[in-house]
Amino acid sequence: MKPTQYSEKVLDHFRNPRNVGTLAGEDVAIGRVGNPVCGDLMELYIKVKNNKIKDVKFRTFGCGSAIATASMVTELAKGKSIDEAIKITRKDVAD
Repeated sequence: MKPTQYSEKVLDHFRNPRNVGTLAGEDVAIGRVGNPVCGDLMELYIKVKNNKIKDVKFRTFGCGSAIATASMVTELAKGKSIDEAIKITRKDVAD
């Protein structure tokens, strides 16, 4: 694979992103982050119950790798405690 090519996993998450959308309610937290250099913007919505991430959704406006990364992060975070989710690393996403 050339350095500029995406892996099959990244392409799959870009073409078929998981957990796209929004959540609403008193038990939903929303985070927003953006990159002024490339213009990417991500919103992450988490619903927490009994200190576990019961549901997670995202909206990303940006490049394919940003969309794929957001999709992969939501899959990794779902079912974890807040403390566990905070510890998700770039390596976890890349694996």
